[in-house]
Amino acid sequence: MKNQVSQLKHQLRNLEDSLREKSQRNDRVQRVHKRHAHDSPKDRREHGRNKDDKRARTSKVPTTVSRSPFSADILADTLSRSYKPISLDYDGTTDAEVHLNRFEGLVTLHMYSEGIKCRIFSTTLTGPAQLWFGTLAPNTIHSFEDLQTRFLRQFASSRRVGKSALSLMDIKQDQNETLREYTARFNLAALEVSEAESQIKNCAYVRGLKPGLFFDELQIRPARDFDDIMARLPGYLQLEDARMDTKS
Repeated sequence: MKNQVSQLKHQLRNLEDSLREKSQRNDRVQRVHKRHAHDSPKDRREHGRNKDDKRARTSKVPTTVSRSPFSADILADTLSRSYKPISLDYDGTTDAEVHLNRFEGLVTLHMYSEGIKCRIFSTTLTGPAQLWFGTLAPNTIHSFEDLQTRFLRQFASSRRVGKSALSLMDIKQDQNETLREYTARFNLAALEVSEAESQIKNCAYVRGLKPGLFFDELQIRPARDFDDIMARLPGYLQLEDARMDTKS
C-alpha cells in the first residue's frame, strides 16, 4: 500500500513539473508576440529571415570534398550554353606542344575563359595522358598556365626534335623544278627548323635558287629578310606561270 502511495506522489510531482514548464514556455511566447505586435510588415519579414539564417547556421550540412586538381575558382566558371565539344585527342605519344598549339587556336577562336579552358583541355586527354591527369593532387591547378606547364613537363619526351637551321643550306632547286615547287619545298622544310631565324632562311633560300630572273633580282637588290623575299615572290610566280602557259 505504501509503495502505491509513493508512486502516486512521484507521478503527481512529474505532472506538476510538466505543467510548470509548459506554462513557462507559453509565457515566453506571449512576451515575444507582445514585443513584435506593433512591428511593421518589413520588421516581421526581417525577423523571419534572421530566424532562417540562424537555423541555417546551426544546421549540420555535409560537405563534399572535391578530388579535382582544379581550384574552386576554375570549377566555378560557368560554361556557356553555346559550348560545343572540341574534337581533339591526346594520348601522350605524339608531340605535346603541337596538341597544345592546336587547342590554343580553337579556344582563342571561341574566347573561352580561364576556367573553361582548363576543364575543356582535360577532356582532350585520353589513355596514358588521362591517367597522368588523374594523378594530380586536388586543388593544385589555379590557371591554364599552371596546367600547360605541367602538361609540357610531363610529356617533354614526346616532343619532336627539330632539325638544325644548317639543314636548310642543303636545299637546292633542281634543274626541272619550278620556282613555285622549290619555294613550297623550302617552306615545308623550314617548318621543321624551330630555331631558324629570318636571316638564316634568307641566306639558305637565295643560296639554293638556280640562275633565273628571281635569282638575279635578289642579287641586284638583296632582301632585308625572308619576309621581304616572300613579299617580292608573287610577281615572279605569275611570270613563271605565264611562260609555262606560252610553252604549252
